[in-house]
Amino acid sequence: MTAIITIFEIEFAGKEEVSRKVEQLSSDVKKIEGAYIYSPKSGKLMEFLSVLRENKIAYGTHFNTLE
Repeated sequence: MTAIITIFEIEFAGKEEVSRKVEQLSSDVKKIEGAYIYSPKSGKLMEFLSVLRENKIAYGTHFNTLE
């Protein structure tokens, strides 16, 4: 089961360092209109979510159960 995190672009306004950090913690990043979809690296989900919470970034979490 893989976690999928969705974050709207506006959440990273003025927080470029946070954006870079979550990209480093991700195995896959996709940009869709107005948002990013991240797949955190194996074992990095809690660290990924902690970075978002510490920086007051709103996000949505889903899980891919087809794997």
